[in-house]
Amino acid sequence: MKFVTLADLAHTIRSNFHKIPHDIDFVMGIPRSGVLAASIIAEFLNAPLIDLNSFVAGANPSGGNRVRFHRGTGLAKQRVLIVDDTIFHGRSMRGAREKLQPFANRFDFFYMVVYQEGPCMDIDLSLEDLRGYTESFSSFVIYEWNIFHHIPAFMDKCIWDIDGVMCVEPPDERTGQPYIDYISQATPLFTPTVRVGEIVTYRLSIYRKQTEKWLKEQGIEYNVLTMFHAESWEERAKWELEPARYKANIYSDATWAKLFVESSDRQAREIYRITGKPVYSVEGNILCSK
Repeated sequence: MKFVTLADLAHTIRSNFHKIPHDIDFVMGIPRSGVLAASIIAEFLNAPLIDLNSFVAGANPSGGNRVRFHRGTGLAKQRVLIVDDTIFHGRSMRGAREKLQPFANRFDFFYMVVYQEGPCMDIDLSLEDLRGYTESFSSFVIYEWNIFHHIPAFMDKCIWDIDGVMCVEPPDERTGQPYIDYISQATPLFTPTVRVGEIVTYRLSIYRKQTEKWLKEQGIEYNVLTMFHAESWEERAKWELEPARYKANIYSDATWAKLFVESSDRQAREIYRITGKPVYSVEGNILCSK
C-alpha cells in the first residue's frame, strides 16, 4: 500500500518541475482535487490560476503576473496547462477535453496529471507512475486529501473508529450524564461521505441508541456498527481488553477489511503490530503499513 500526503504531492511536483512546460499562460485545475495540484504548480510558475468549470462559465484566471489574459480570437493562442491530481480510467480528463473542445481554436491545451494510477494514457504528461500499486489486487494507493471520501469500492472495505475520527473525543464516560449528553450531540470531525464497511467503537453497547441517532443525523452510512458488549465501564474493565486489542481482534477477523481508520497514533501502531494490516491514524496523519 502507498499513502500519499499533501507534502508528498508538493514534493512530487517540485522534484519533477523541470518536466512541466514553463511557457504556459495560465494553469487550469480539474475540480476538485485537481485544483489542489494546479494551485501548487501555479504558485511555482507564478502563473494565473482558474478551475475548469469557472473557465467554461466565462470567468477569467486570477493571480500571477506572467501574462495579460485574453479571450479574443484576433490575438495569438494562449497555452493552458490542464491539471488533475490522478488518473486511472481517465473519465475526468475526457470530460475536461469535451468541455474545452469549443475553445480549441483560441487556446492550446496541455494535459497533465501528478500521479498515473491506471491504464489511461490520454494525457501529455504524468509526473509519477503508481501503477505498480494500483494494478495489484493486494495493494492500493490512498491520498491524504480524499481518504475520508474515497470511492465506494474502497470505503466498503474500511473499518472506522468514531471518537477522535468521526467526532471530537468525548469526555470520560465515568462523568455520567455529561458523557451521554455529549455523544448525543457530538461535534463532527471527519465524517465519511461514502458508506463504510464497519464502524468499531470502544463505546459501551448501552449507548447504541444515542450513537445510531447521531450517525443518522450526520448522514453517515455503514454496514455494521460494533460496540463493546457491556452494561458499564466497570464490567468492561473486567474483560481486561484494552481499546487497541479489542479493535485489533475485530479487524483481524474481518478478512474483507483492508484499512482501519483510528484516532490515536499509539493505538494505530498497536493495532498494526497485532494484525499486520494497514491502519491510518488521524492524530498524526500516518499510515502504519508494510
